[in-house]
Amino acid sequence: NAFTVDRNSWGFRRDAVYKNFLSIEGILEQLVTTVSCGGNALMNIGPTHDGRIVPIFEERLTQVGSWLKTNGESIYNSKPWTHQNDSSTGSVWYTTANNFVYAIALKWPDGNTLKLGSVKTSSTTTATMLGYGKVDFSSSNGVVQVTFPNLPLDTPLMWAWVIKFEGVTG
Repeated sequence: NAFTVDRNSWGFRRDAVYKNFLSIEGILEQLVTTVSCGGNALMNIGPTHDGRIVPIFEERLTQVGSWLKTNGESIYNSKPWTHQNDSSTGSVWYTTANNFVYAIALKWPDGNTLKLGSVKTSSTTTATMLGYGKVDFSSSNGVVQVTFPNLPLDTPLMWAWVIKFEGVTG
């Protein structure tokens, strides 16, 4: 998936306005959905004629790097899982690597409870939010409910959240 941060151009545009640029949430959606479906992502920015990277592009690149620093294990060397997108919550995408399943939530769940219909747990299942630690979950009637923690205001966990499961099936 080759996409550009400037929705209207693959190069630098002097007359571009803020609304023309993908948000970090939009960029992460492109990245996560592409990787979840087995693809690779190429993110384009348009440098100026003399090679400078303007602040909006620098900000987006820094944000993607920050998110990947915490959540990169769900992206790098991963592959599609049995399910690509969750059947209960459309804003959750899955990847797998090293016997772990990663549920990547592109939206913070209502009431801090993420409901997943594609994951089957067992008595040995564990769940961890990358960058945070263990999180509580329960399973009932084929739906796994993961309780998202109350994060401090200064948390680096932003934009998309990854739950790492061990011992699940699809």
